[in-house]
Amino acid sequence: MAEEVAVVKKPIVYKPILQMPGGKRQLMPELLKRLPDPMPDLYAELFLGGGALFFELRSRGELNLWNEVQRAARVIFLNRTGFNGLYRVNRAGKINVPWGKDTSSSYATAESLETASQALQNTTILHGPFSKYCFYELERSRFIYLDPPYPGGFTAYTKEGFSDADSANLFEWTATRAFDGKIMMSNADHPVVHELFEKHLAPVGFKLERITARRNINRDGAGRGPVGEVIIRNY
Repeated sequence: MAEEVAVVKKPIVYKPILQMPGGKRQLMPELLKRLPDPMPDLYAELFLGGGALFFELRSRGELNLWNEVQRAARVIFLNRTGFNGLYRVNRAGKINVPWGKDTSSSYATAESLETASQALQNTTILHGPFSKYCFYELERSRFIYLDPPYPGGFTAYTKEGFSDADSANLFEWTATRAFDGKIMMSNADHPVVHELFEKHLAPVGFKLERITARRNINRDGAGRGPVGEVIIRNY
């Protein structure tokens, strides 16, 4: 009689295919410690970037997803070969990141693209103003993660940039959704952020925690290394 062999299927580990300055891989342990428990059954992420938290939660089987993805090979190539994975555009909206000069860059492989595609099944990535696209009229509970461009830092992800006025609009808008579900935001430990937090979010029950993260991109070498950040939550 043939021996029965148990086949153990390894869990799929999903990883971002884009590398981003300010990405949340360094911050991941701090974010994971502060996830809602239990996790709500709907997740939305503003300012996706490389999607580090999305892919981490997808690997853990935490997400119930409702999107689809379209990623051009040219964007991936430019991202993986540009300087430090920086995404920056000029006023014409054209990418203007210098060549990374790293011949050992790990380009996206067929396997990584396939697993990323699997992770993004049943998801939708939308392009437009955050206030227009983030929330749908859904009756289920939800968890929203916000990772906007930081005041006092690099904001040229689009030709319009992201001004202090945009940050103010984001905080004001977030306050209006405070009771719609669980919300977590990462941001700079910056006077503008503290002022906006006290004005808009503290009065509706949000709390702010200071943490430290490492940043490797700065035109001034003295500005690289540990930097102060904050995590803001309503739970």
